[in-house]
Amino acid sequence: MTTLAVVLALLLGGCSMFLPRSGDDRARDAARATARQIAADIDDSRPRNVLASDLAYLHSDASRVAPATDDAAASGEGDHLRITALSWDGMTRDDDGARFVLEIAVHQASFTSGSFGGESVEAGDWTGCFAFRVRPFFAWTPTTADETRCPEGDGSSPTPPPSPAPVPSLPDGAQETLRSVLAGATAGSLAAELAAAFPDGSVRSDPVTGARLIRDSGSEGAVLAAAVGIAGTTDCAVGTRAADGTVQVWHPQAITLSAGEAGCTISNALHPVTTH
Repeated sequence: MTTLAVVLALLLGGCSMFLPRSGDDRARDAARATARQIAADIDDSRPRNVLASDLAYLHSDASRVAPATDDAAASGEGDHLRITALSWDGMTRDDDGARFVLEIAVHQASFTSGSFGGESVEAGDWTGCFAFRVRPFFAWTPTTADETRCPEGDGSSPTPPPSPAPVPSLPDGAQETLRSVLAGATAGSLAAELAAAFPDGSVRSDPVTGARLIRDSGSEGAVLAAAVGIAGTTDCAVGTRAADGTVQVWHPQAITLSAGEAGCTISNALHPVTTH
């Protein structure tokens, strides 16, 4: 009798495995699958020095399609997935890595199962949050995506969505500014006047890429030369003032600004390289 009771229990338990799951459960499964896929995508790219805000922006995408959790085709109603970044802090090269939280909201459409008599499976919805931690490259471990309580705001307004930090660039009119500096400076004042026209704080430095404002100035005989640009990029202006006072300012050929070439220096102004 005891053995029969055990068998019946197993049979009943096994049958429950084939009963349609609730729509909300399926939606939660889809959200979890999405979070795992985001973590896997991050690990596939093996980011070295990336801001948490940039990672949060990259993976906040309202147009994504929720991963299917059933073999049956969804109805025309369609599945919907919304991913919103709620918080972000640090960057991947920090000891604690880059940390950000995504809210994942899923709507799973109803559909008719292709098995067990064509039973209808209800639609469902689920919204929850996942905390991601992307470890630094030098201490790499798999990215985690842990289900967590959503951060509570102050109730005044939602957190604005993150966006990639703007790429550092020279101010508008940089060539004209450089032309003005060269026209009025002397060999002794050129460096100071160049620094006054392009102060360090006028361009955002990027700790991730190392992009920053660079200046170079000097003279060769009676010719003055100056260069200003963004390190690691092709954003550069160089210029000279000839002995007769003629000022020329231009953008060097991009190839000469590559690593190992002349770079954004007065050498590229005094002895420009011509490529074909």
